Amino acid sequence: EGLIEFMLGDLRQRLQPVGRLDVLDAVGTRAIAYYAAQNETRLDAESLGRRSRALHLIGEIAELRGKLDEAIRVFGQAERSTARLLAQAPGDGQRVFDHAQSVFWVGYIAWRQGRLAEAETAFLRYQALAERLLEIDSHKPAWQAEQAYALQNLGTVLFDANRLPEARQAMLAAQERLRELVAVKPELVGELGNTMSWLARTDERLGFIGRAITSLQARIALLQPEALPTTDRQVQREVGSSHAEIARLELDRGHAGAAQDSARAALAILEPLSRSDPANTLWQQELAAAHLRLASALRSAAHDPTLAREQVASAMAILRRLLAQSQAVANWRVNLLGQALVLQAQTALPALQQAAISDLRAWFDALDQASAQASRRPTVARAGLLLGDHLARGPRSAEAQPYWQHAAAQVSDADPTPDPTAAACAALASARLGDMARARRLATRLESTEFQHPDTAGSLHLLAVSSG
Repeated sequence: EGLIEFMLGDLRQRLQPVGRLDVLDAVGTRAIAYYAAQNETRLDAESLGRRSRALHLIGEIAELRGKLDEAIRVFGQAERSTARLLAQAPGDGQRVFDHAQSVFWVGYIAWRQGRLAEAETAFLRYQALAERLLEIDSHKPAWQAEQAYALQNLGTVLFDANRLPEARQAMLAAQERLRELVAVKPELVGELGNTMSWLARTDERLGFIGRAITSLQARIALLQPEALPTTDRQVQREVGSSHAEIARLELDRGHAGAAQDSARAALAILEPLSRSDPANTLWQQELAAAHLRLASALRSAAHDPTLAREQVASAMAILRRLLAQSQAVANWRVNLLGQALVLQAQTALPALQQAAISDLRAWFDALDQASAQASRRPTVARAGLLLGDHLARGPRSAEAQPYWQHAAAQVSDADPTPDPTAAACAALASARLGDMARARRLATRLESTEFQHPDTAGSLHLLAVSSG
């Protein structure tokens, strides 16, 4: 047990920053076999603690490999172990802390799988445990940080559940606490940067795209001050993903050239990072997204879609590999694949366009409830509008209606802050369906924001003007 703890602890700290998940995965596999052979109810407190720590590490490795079903199973085992230990000593701060970590991971994996209600329940339990830690010792920085983590993670789930005011409140509180703690715990800079990223997403949803870009630029400066090179691969990933997000936002406000520059900056970081460890699914996911950002910018800026097509092909190759490993990750299966299929249809050679449309339609028709989440709606709305428009031009025009209806339904009339992309597509789909009043309302709402995506800006402006 001591050897396993060393190999998954100290050894992991040395190997993970350089991406050697293959070694860690091999250790984790052997450790799982060892613990599976044990009778959990017969373990003493010391062995139970070692077991739970090892299970945490094994679960984290599984999560990085994209094995979410295995991760949730392992973290569930760890949660049962830490709950038993806490029940034996309910006033012991370390036991509370250990159990909080297990509960966090259960919630986090549920969130990654798109099960928001379960994730929120777990994160509320995690928040309650973080509050208990402060009741035991309110001056301990590590336990103060737990409160910030709890707020941050709850905000993330609330954001995905489209409860933006609550999400923003939670993330602002997390940011305030983390800013206070960074002075005494500099290692929290990464968590502060993560909170800044989520706040940028919230500002985007509120229509303040420039403010969102400023937050992401500040995040890059925080993580990589004065553009100094870093060998920390986690920092590299976060900086690369921030550049990719800026690329998407620049295009959303109509700046295709700036979007290309940011997307290329992202790829310059993420391509070598991903090559260093092809098994790290998180890095592969970020790389695929960066290729799609550059493809979108190239398609909007140039009449020749050849270069955009090449970027789409690169993203599709990555996504096929990821989805061959697991269909459980909603972000791969819905968001990224949907974006890639839309761009593939938009940039396809004439001889291949019908096949591309057929692929997009097959994906769309197979969507499940994961597509109802707020973070999936822009992709679904864009795909539904494109499919409806394509079918309307052909001999089977009647088949366009359900796709436009699905696109229009991605925005609720009761939602005061819909995603701008989803709202733009819903406005145009509503117009196609003959609901001009709704189309004009949505277009007018978008006119008051900074959203000026080249695909929709002209049409939305005409709708908004007609409402006047």
